[in-house]
Amino acid sequence: MAFRGFGLGIMRRLRGTPIDEADLVIRECRQFIDGGVFFDVGANVGEVSEAMLPHASRIVAIEPDPASFAELDRRLGNRVTCVQALVGPDGEQRTFLTNTNASKSSTSVIPGEEPPGHDYFTRTSMQAISLDSLAARHGMPSLVKVDVEGCEMSVLDSAQAVLAAKPVFIMEFNALCLSNFGRVNPRDAIDRLLATFPKVEVITQQGRQRVTDPYVFLMANIIDNGSVDNVVCSWR
Repeated sequence: MAFRGFGLGIMRRLRGTPIDEADLVIRECRQFIDGGVFFDVGANVGEVSEAMLPHASRIVAIEPDPASFAELDRRLGNRVTCVQALVGPDGEQRTFLTNTNASKSSTSVIPGEEPPGHDYFTRTSMQAISLDSLAARHGMPSLVKVDVEGCEMSVLDSAQAVLAAKPVFIMEFNALCLSNFGRVNPRDAIDRLLATFPKVEVITQQGRQRVTDPYVFLMANIIDNGSVDNVVCSWR
């Protein structure tokens, strides 16, 4: 059966249904932007960037997939800075996997790690650019949203100067994608976030809940939440 995405799915705000994942992220981005510079890493076609237009002084929307970027640029190119790039350590070679069934589930892997078969993936060789390089070119962000289907740790690897400036990061935490595509143990990933940021909170339907116990967080992530959460990583 063809894979159709690791996300929570698209649920509209119908009475009695949970808030959609993207809307939860937008809700929290609005809480933290405070008129600052917003970087949208893994912007897809710009749903989050568009929602942030009234709240940010400047938006940099970054998307590697050619088709998604074309739509992003068409929709928002006259209002935000659209950058076609894959974010990671400068010069790192990656194979970008475009999921033709669900573009929001596109991702990248180290060359040679491409999944065999799976003909719904199209494969494109790309060279990464660091978040630090993008910040040097477009200004230091005060808020960074990262949704790159398992490659979030590579984005952090590329962000030494950005992290030193202490922006808030709002990141997807997808245990399945971290292990499948990022080749990262999810326990190592949450331990790294807790070691890097003084405060890590998981976004819930009701608000945010502080993450203090990685075991409890991962149990809920994998068993209760289908391996997908979004977390707010901040400095106070």
